[in-house]
Parts: sequence; structure tokens; C-alpha cells
Amino acid sequence: RLRARVATLMATAGRVGHDHGCDQRDGNDQCDGECGQDASPRAAATTDHGVFRVHFSGCSASCAQPQIADVGLRGDIAHVGEHIEEAADIGLGGSLGPEAGFLRWVAGAVPVDRVPGALARVYARYLADRRGDEPFHRWARRHSTDELRGVLDGEPARDEQQQGARR
Repeated sequence: RLRARVATLMATAGRVGHDHGCDQRDGNDQCDGECGQDASPRAAATTDHGVFRVHFSGCSASCAQPQIADVGLRGDIAHVGEHIEEAADIGLGGSLGPEAGFLRWVAGAVPVDRVPGALARVYARYLADRRGDEPFHRWARRHSTDELRGVLDGEPARDEQQQGARR
């Protein structure tokens, strides 16, 4: 379920498809562990603002390497009321290269129905707040974990809160 929703999100972020900068893997080509079919998809959308990478790991083998993606998703469960739902932990700001670093796990056990909206809010805030050609990982790293969690939850930016207080 989440893989299809992330693919939809990536389509809204930019041109998606193998011919247009999208990379999706299920982990099976790299994993000789216990990963099942479609356990660890990765997607990268080429946008007008660069490449935006989302890695999802459905097991502890972490074949998709979510810790080095712009957005890392790690399979989890959420207790919602009296029942259990599929969920994902959300991490932001990983990268490779000269500014290599692991992402920060910002939110835990987010029900899968809420993940696409949360990621869309993060991407929209990044586009609105970034400095020049600032890559996503640098943008995420200059915000606190609480600020990033607030963006995922739909809280207004600090400057929007201050403007509201002045009214």
C-alpha cells in the first residue's frame, strides 16, 4: 500500500518513470537475507529542483538504505484506537557525497494513510523555504527535529505563527 502511495507522491514531485529519472528497487537484487517481494523500494524523482530520493525499508536488513536518502521510510505498525495499522517511521536529510550524513528519524509509527500528505507538506515547505539551489538534505539539517516534525504534522512555519500572533 505505501509503495503505491509513495509512487503517487513522487509523480507529483516531478517526472517519474525509468526513462525520466526514477529508480525503484525491491531489494531482492541486493538482498540475500529474508526480504520478501517489494520489501525495500527506492524512488527518485527528477524535478526542476534536482533529485528527490525516497527509500523505504520494510525489514531490518535495510536493503534500501533509508538512512542515506532525502526521505527514509522504515516499516512499522501503529496502534490506532483498538486496532493495529501499517505505519512507517519517517526520517529526513540523509545524503552521500561531500556532505554525506545519515538522516534524522523525525516521526515514528505514522499510519501509512498519513505518510503521503506528510511528505507532500515537507516537500512544499522545502520548495518555499530553501535558500537558492539548496539541496534537500542541507535544508533538512538546518531545521530542528521539532520543526521538521511540525511540518510533517501540518503545523504552520514559525514566521506564519508569528504573523498570526500579530493579527
